[in-house]
Amino acid sequence: MAATCKQRVYVRGSYMPFEEDETHEFKGHREIAPEDTPPWAFRHPTESQSRKAISRNLNAFLNTGLGGVVYCGVDDRGRVLGLHLTRYQKDHMLLSVRCLLMRYRPAVPSARYRVTFVPVVSSAEVDDPPAEFAYDVSRRTKQHLVATSHYCWCDADARARSVSGIIPLSYVIEIEILPWADRDKALHPFYLTESGQCYVRRQASIMPAAALIRRQSEQMALQSQRDISALQARLDSGLLSKVRANIGKFIDVSEAFGSAGLNGRQYELDSDDSEDSWDAEYQPEHRLVASLSDGATVV
Repeated sequence: MAATCKQRVYVRGSYMPFEEDETHEFKGHREIAPEDTPPWAFRHPTESQSRKAISRNLNAFLNTGLGGVVYCGVDDRGRVLGLHLTRYQKDHMLLSVRCLLMRYRPAVPSARYRVTFVPVVSSAEVDDPPAEFAYDVSRRTKQHLVATSHYCWCDADARARSVSGIIPLSYVIEIEILPWADRDKALHPFYLTESGQCYVRRQASIMPAAALIRRQSEQMALQSQRDISALQARLDSGLLSKVRANIGKFIDVSEAFGSAGLNGRQYELDSDDSEDSWDAEYQPEHRLVASLSDGATVV
């Protein structure tokens, strides 16, 4: 008899075994595209958003090349909350992710990502998680309204079920961007979002690629200036040392000449002769070559 594989679940209220980092992002909502953000998420009058779409995080994971996972249904502290979803709402999520990544430039192939719905259960249900409620298979072919903050028919259906006392199961939605694995290409492609933006992932945060490039350029320029200053200081120090050494050698040689003197014959000009009347034919006999070891010799 073949062994059955135990279903993977999250325990409601538990904490994730890791924090947000370069490859993990927690989100307490399921708004994929910017158009999914409801109007009440904007704070007037500044119009700053209290929550941001998941698109930016997916784009950053793609552009780092390392991949990553967005966990929808987990708050910023890493606590598992879960999101109630019917079968039709799960289909809606799959379509939303596919539609979003098809709007990227270039479009993201389906082999670069996957979406997984992991049930969220109580600690007593870990060994025997509840089954999904029955649904009409034919309704799964019905079109969904995506990339908008308006409710889709699947949301209205879920609300009607809740009013009737049928609470959908809770899930953590794992949207995974797979690492770049094409060994034939040295550099992975860079993607633009649906609005033409480009993001990169940093430690537990994202930032526009242009801002990162500008910051790195400034840091490189500053480091280059520091390197130039250090090199100039080393050159100045080396030249100063050489000048001091040469001066010391000159002083030593001068002192040696003064103490040793010339041991050979010394020649003096007659008092009647002047430099102007000194005949050139006598000059060779008055040239001396001094040697500290052998004395002076006439040449």
